[in-house]
Order: sequence, then C-alpha cells, then structure tokens
Amino acid sequence: MSWTHDIKSSHDYYEHVEDSAREMVKYSGLMPNDSDIYDTVHEWTDNSVIYYTDCANILHFSANNNAAFEEMGPECIEGKTSVSEVNTVLAYFAYSRDLSTALTQIEEDEAHELLKHVQCEECDSWHENETEAQECCAEEDEEGE
Repeated sequence: MSWTHDIKSSHDYYEHVEDSAREMVKYSGLMPNDSDIYDTVHEWTDNSVIYYTDCANILHFSANNNAAFEEMGPECIEGKTSVSEVNTVLAYFAYSRDLSTALTQIEEDEAHELLKHVQCEECDSWHENETEAQECCAEEDEEGE
C-alpha cells in the first residue's frame, strides 16, 4: 500500500499501481472480479491518498487526473477551500480508477495464485486448499466406478 520507492515516471507510477492491485487481492482474499473488492479499492485509495502518497505525483503521472470531474462534475470540488483539498479529491478519484483498472488486468490464474489457491491436476479447476483440489476429481472417479 505504501510508496516504497520514488515515483519518477508514469511507468514507475503504473508499476506501483499494479503491485498495489496484486497486494489488494492478497490482503482482501477476494478475486479481482468480485464486486466486494471495490470496498477494498476505496479503503486502499483512502489510505494511499491520505497517508502514504504525494497527491501531486498521482496527478502528475496518472492518465485519470480528470476522473473526479468525469464522475461527479464540478461538484467534486464544491466547498473545497485550498489547493491541497482539491488535489486530494482529484488524486483520490484518479488513484481509485487506476487501481480498479489494474484489478481488471489481473488474469484469473494469477489471482488464484496470489490467493494461494490450489489447482486440481486432472480438471484444472481452482480450490481454496490442497485437500479440496485432491478430492475434486477423486469424487467423480469414485462415482464412475
């Protein structure tokens, strides 16, 4: 979640966002396509924007620095009384969109691996643990006999 290295380019920024998306999957225990993960996106974005990042870096390197205006219109900055408050809102929406996009780019197999799921050797279906994976096709084999 925290920025552990200096962000000096858009490449560095998006690499960090992709790493954060993978960490979110591991932390939440949810698959990237699970609708509940978006609560985690908002929590992660709050923490990143408020505690761990420089909003100016997000706004400088994100391609989504207009996301707040696109989602809320000019109301997104209504009542804001400083550049810092405006930048925080803009950075929040940009980073949230970047994380959401990064989540959609995580392949299903990679997500299962991040969650330490185990794949059945016979049918390739994913399971939460080794026992379930071993029993998966064994049950079908027993029924077929």
